[in-house]
Amino acid sequence: MQVARIFQVLAILQSSRKGRTVTEIEAALVDRGFEVQKRTVYRDIEALETAGFPVVRDDGSPQRVRLEDEVRIGNYLVLTPREILALYLAQGALTALANTPFRDDLRGLFNKIDDKLGPGSREHLNEIREGFKFDPGPQWGLGMVADVIDTLRAACAERHVLSGVYASASSNTTRARRIGPHYLYFAKGSLYLVGEDLEDGKVKVFSASRFKSIEMTDESYGGQVSTPEEYFQGTFGLFKDASPPVDVSIAFAKQIAPYVSERKWHASQSVIHKDDGSIELNLHCQANLELVRWILGFGVNARVISPPALATAVAEESRKVSKIYETGR
Repeated sequence: MQVARIFQVLAILQSSRKGRTVTEIEAALVDRGFEVQKRTVYRDIEALETAGFPVVRDDGSPQRVRLEDEVRIGNYLVLTPREILALYLAQGALTALANTPFRDDLRGLFNKIDDKLGPGSREHLNEIREGFKFDPGPQWGLGMVADVIDTLRAACAERHVLSGVYASASSNTTRARRIGPHYLYFAKGSLYLVGEDLEDGKVKVFSASRFKSIEMTDESYGGQVSTPEEYFQGTFGLFKDASPPVDVSIAFAKQIAPYVSERKWHASQSVIHKDDGSIELNLHCQANLELVRWILGFGVNARVISPPALATAVAEESRKVSKIYETGR
């Protein structure tokens, strides 16, 4: 509660260039659902001052306080107090990068900020950060090589053709590829290159960790570069096939309905709440294997209403799974 309240105090102070009185801060916190008194507000302000936040007291009215607009980190980087706090909280969300070449870069970035903030600020921000914990999700970048990332990034920026050897998971083959790069795409704990396979002229998704070797050639790439919104439109996940998007309806039981309805699974989704507590999730996307496996992840709590072909595909995949356990193979 203290972490959330202090963050709100920062927001309240930043919303007014002339500052706020303690009474006004107290009233604003009450409006936002906090049970506070003036002495609580004073403690929060003192905590911010101790931490090194640029709190300024009005000489004409000691009870009125305000924040300096900016905190300068070096000669060029200027951050607001809330931006610094958000950065510290974001460190927890970046734990999925622990095994990647970016780990040391991120550590260096925060060390530079720490040096400018001083020990008091660091101690207070670390205390606040300890109030937030993050699920790291899939551990990204296992086996990732920094040079590969740099090469892919440079090719995307300079629009030069890539040449290398790629191990495909879908076809279980390893062979030479020439790719016209579009952009790097981070999703589901992994880094991907979206680019045109110059052998067949199709835009595809390549896992960055599956490049056995890669180099940027001197050949310029002049193809039409797609945007993520354009390329992934109609797909449910990362990979698309030739099938057109269809209207999909899935019923979710009462036990799992809150979990499903509180999350954004697809840009097209809409939710219908039923009287019995269950929901119907409606999507417009490809009914491919990626969607089938996502539905199966909810077990008996999810049932495909339409289209019939998707219901059949889910049932068939479920039978395959059951057969594995029935035969012990």
